[in-house]
Amino acid sequence: MKLKPPELLYLPRIGLLLLLASAASLTFAFILQFVYGVAPCILCLAQRVPFAFGTILAATLVAARPFGKHSTALLLVIAFVYLVNTGIAIFHTGVEQHWWMGTASCSTQPLAGDNADDLREALLNTTLARCDEISWTFLGFSMANWNILLSGALAVFAGLGAQRQHDQSKGIWHALMSLFS
Repeated sequence: MKLKPPELLYLPRIGLLLLLASAASLTFAFILQFVYGVAPCILCLAQRVPFAFGTILAATLVAARPFGKHSTALLLVIAFVYLVNTGIAIFHTGVEQHWWMGTASCSTQPLAGDNADDLREALLNTTLARCDEISWTFLGFSMANWNILLSGALAVFAGLGAQRQHDQSKGIWHALMSLFS
């Protein structure tokens, strides 16, 4: 007996869900930053980039008609984008928990300069938030922790959608090659 995939794995529903989740995540991050004053660190900003790509790719997926091999390829790319974001979020969580060091731009540098202009320039280029300090939590989890769950779920969801499209089209290989034709 073959199980039927859930209705959400069919296009355009999966595209709409990916689009809404991506756009809502970016909106939430911007509200925290600009309404509530939660300053993002460099890793927080890096985690927004895949959500922006995910939003654009999901919008393209929803607009693509008819659904076929191109849709499978788009879903695979979206899954990859969210896998990358899951990796960034895991790295960020490790930095927050002091399991490992962050990048050079993750911490503030001591101000140094020979004159007021040098000090002013150094101050303007200072990172606002440190990557190893948790600036916001919900239910005891930081935004990077939540991002691991969300991005991982979106990657799995997009991958399952790609598999569903693969079952309806000519296959994954053809889908990937369609990106270059």
